[in-house]
Amino acid sequence: MSPSDTTARMLDELETHVLLVLADGDLHGYAIAKKMETRGGPAIYPANLYRHLNALAADGLIEALPPQIDESGRARKAFRMTAAGREAVREHGQRLRALVEAIESSDLQTETRSK
Repeated sequence: MSPSDTTARMLDELETHVLLVLADGDLHGYAIAKKMETRGGPAIYPANLYRHLNALAADGLIEALPPQIDESGRARKAFRMTAAGREAVREHGQRLRALVEAIESSDLQTETRSK
């Protein structure tokens, strides 16, 4: 997916949190989940996280890096956000700002009670 194609890809809340975490640097799945948790993002089971990571990678929003062996001898595959991922988050932020502005300018902000 090229950056110009990102408008066709709507991000959900979890994907947005994943991309925001990866904006800070490359991380492996467990570290992504922990960082999301500390930042107030949604809790996620590892299998679901990897399903989302694979979907984001298939869409070109992140890329998997070659596995690295950690200090305990386990292979850990880190992920990196791509330019298309950065653009998708920016576009998503713009859509959210427009939505918030619409909510704030609506009658929903003033409480009306029927008697």
